[in-house]
Amino acid sequence: MSVREFIRQNVVSILPLNCEAVMDDRKLLGKRIKGLRKSKGPTQERLAEIIDINAKYLAGIERGEANPTLALLQRLSTGLEVPLPELFQYRPEEGYQPAQLRRRLDQMVNEARDGELPRLTRIFEALLR
Repeated sequence: MSVREFIRQNVVSILPLNCEAVMDDRKLLGKRIKGLRKSKGPTQERLAEIIDINAKYLAGIERGEANPTLALLQRLSTGLEVPLPELFQYRPEEGYQPAQLRRRLDQMVNEARDGELPRLTRIFEALLR
């Protein structure tokens, strides 16, 4: 699978549509990377050395303050010995406040096609029972 295909299939679908959510997703991605690093064992300094970046930049990624490129994410996945998609296997809603989640739900419902609304209604009703 090409990088472009991977992004289209795995990343674009989780990208939020507003700036506030981008910040949250960066923090979630950073937490995910930090968790994987800690579970695999290397220190920030050692992982930074392995993937040839500055340890302070890696710390910024883990705090959700830096914007890693796709090439760097590929190097991180290689350095952590995990497939690239595993970096994105977090639950985006974990970092959101209730008001943010309500806005996201409203946005998704507003963007749904008319034919999808009955199914979405049944899903919401089933979840809320």
